[in-house]
Amino acid sequence: MPGFGLVTPTQLGRPVWAEYGARLGYKITPATIVDLYADGVSGHAAIGTDVRVGAGMTYTF
Repeated sequence: MPGFGLVTPTQLGRPVWAEYGARLGYKITPATIVDLYADGVSGHAAIGTDVRVGAGMTYTF
């Protein structure tokens, strides 16, 4: 609710943004998979841009 609380939110009007992501996986052995990923969001000046990247390894036994 605008105007209530310690931090007053601003009116964004009609914000426009995009969310995106990619994942790449590689099977090293039948039980081991390595992943790389990136995802993020970009938008209106009040939203900004945020990108996250990471890696993972899955081992099935």
